[in-house]
Amino acid sequence: MLLQRMLLEHKFVMEEEATNGGLLPGQKVLTKVGSLQGNPGTKITFGLISRTQDTGARRWMIEDLHKVYPVELEVEASTHLMTDGSFVLAEGKLEGGHFKIHNLDVPAAVKRTTTLQKDLIPRQVFGGTLTDEQLKTLEESEPSNADGFYVVLCEVHLDSVRVLDKLSDLFQGYEQAGPPTGYVFMGSFSSAPFLPTAEGVRSYRDGFERLKFMMRNLANHIQHGTRFIFIPGPNDPGTQMLPRVPLPGYLTSDLAKDVANVVMATNPCRIRHFSREMVFFRHDVLRLLRRHEVVPLRERDGAAASAAHARTEMVRFLLDQAHLVPLPLEESNILWAYDHVLRLYPMPHAVFIGGVSQGFDDVYEDCSFCSVSPFNREAEFYAFHPIKDLLEPCDVPDRAG
Repeated sequence: MLLQRMLLEHKFVMEEEATNGGLLPGQKVLTKVGSLQGNPGTKITFGLISRTQDTGARRWMIEDLHKVYPVELEVEASTHLMTDGSFVLAEGKLEGGHFKIHNLDVPAAVKRTTTLQKDLIPRQVFGGTLTDEQLKTLEESEPSNADGFYVVLCEVHLDSVRVLDKLSDLFQGYEQAGPPTGYVFMGSFSSAPFLPTAEGVRSYRDGFERLKFMMRNLANHIQHGTRFIFIPGPNDPGTQMLPRVPLPGYLTSDLAKDVANVVMATNPCRIRHFSREMVFFRHDVLRLLRRHEVVPLRERDGAAASAAHARTEMVRFLLDQAHLVPLPLEESNILWAYDHVLRLYPMPHAVFIGGVSQGFDDVYEDCSFCSVSPFNREAEFYAFHPIKDLLEPCDVPDRAG
């Protein structure tokens, strides 16, 4: 998929096409990993770079569907983030059965508009059963429905009195000012890991009971048809495999049965607002990516990467790789049969990541990207207006007195 995407913009040409005279000025020749043998000289190849399973020295290999070669990295650092298990563009020579890499980079993302125009991918790939005609009707309706917005929160600990007080203030504020189209609550919904004991179940259910009591009194929200979407986090019950299944009813006090428009969603979760596509994912992505760097991430002057640079690189890297967890399967706990759920191709309109780091937002190739900080710390959250393409960092102020 990434190879096909690279060829869309005609910056690269496969070697067999270039040999037949198909190379235009400014284009670069791309050699398959499987075609490096007996092909002397410096080559640019595209493949998966991964660490070998040796317990000794740090060794790497590059591969495609047909061939695997050990790698000798002559690259000591990079201004771009690259991880074990990601797809890379590698420039180097095959010598003595090893591919010596002196330049390493990641294939750049292609804008959503380019993909839809040139790749002709069905819009239904994102999910849902809407026809093209229905999607066109929704898109035409957007100008008259531009005020809809979503409130996005992460780490909503329902066993914390402070968090419940802040939630109550948040609900009452929007009850008076005008309810959102939906709330997206990303876990964990408990400050401690769930324990499958009688006390653990009771404690977990109590949090949702308190939340249910608050939500029943939101008359304007109910009249407005506001949706309440819950995405499980690392402390919540259930297997840690990705994608994660929704929280079960018996542990959430049957909130979805007793309160209108409650959705217990998977992790990640995809939401379509008219024709706008949004992806929500509760995972400590940045920490995992930094732990699996191929080469150290650096600033342009060679200094250690700042927090701001690391955040920017996370955004670029995820969208370039078109995947939420571009890591080896053994490190990411992904169910192989459902890997497609984690893909970001075509590029959605917005991606929200819930983690434990400081919140930030960015825009890359016309895609709005937001990392939502934990609500349990400073009661911070984001309001997102999909039609206006507007992200607003917000917080719940302390009560007066």
